[in-house]
Amino acid sequence: MATNSASAYDLMLVCDRPADFYRAMGKAGFLRRSPALLGLLDGLLPPTQIRLAHGAGLAKASVLSMAALQRAVSARRKDQFIAGRLFQDVHVVWASGPDSIRQVEDAIRSARLVTLDWVAPDLPQRFAAPDYVRQLFRTSFGFEVRPEAGGRADALYEAQAARLVPLFQRVLESLCEQGRLRSEGGATFSLPAPPSRLQSLQRRAYLEWSRVRATARWPKHAVTFDGWLDYIIRKAERHSGETIVLTPLERRLPFLLLWPRAFRFLARQRGKGRRV
Repeated sequence: MATNSASAYDLMLVCDRPADFYRAMGKAGFLRRSPALLGLLDGLLPPTQIRLAHGAGLAKASVLSMAALQRAVSARRKDQFIAGRLFQDVHVVWASGPDSIRQVEDAIRSARLVTLDWVAPDLPQRFAAPDYVRQLFRTSFGFEVRPEAGGRADALYEAQAARLVPLFQRVLESLCEQGRLRSEGGATFSLPAPPSRLQSLQRRAYLEWSRVRATARWPKHAVTFDGWLDYIIRKAERHSGETIVLTPLERRLPFLLLWPRAFRFLARQRGKGRRV
């Protein structure tokens, strides 16, 4: 989904064999990065982010195998990168067949069910589906490694609520059937017991570790995503309202020279009340 005309479309591409997909995209002229290199790096901190370009069309795509997708939305997931995106308003735009559609839709349902693992400590004593979904966005954005304007989480909730609230009404009912939530009558729910201090600390550690792993993906994105530096700069300008101009030397050696500017930029955003 693109949020405005300056945004790229965000796609998640699930492949049985990502290496074959990279070779096919390379032959079709959609990729500028080496398909062999992408295939080699694919298993490292999935997904693999690439840029697909054809004429004036541009799409940012996150590529991963079906096995990696299923693991990333299960109790075996190592971070929140995939589940934190798939709980939102996502759509299957194409699939190779009914079995593929079923597997992807099952993964989306699983991503929404596991949200209780990381949002429970932030829930009020009693809540309805709108309260739950709004808190999901607030908790998720509270652990993002990027500056966001105040109210961004609520704005995303308002934009997606019409579709997400009915979906999560069913999710909450399913969690009740599993004994993980308690129905309070009508459309109101509660936790069977408040999260313990240990559980809250474990949740905090998990989300902080997710943030570390998200940061660790940056060097990989720089290798796999064509035009990554300009993409990041445009994104930072869009979210912060600042104009960012790099020197030729900074463009030539970004990993060596941009750290001081990056830290100053993040400090300024924090000073403006934006989460980083």
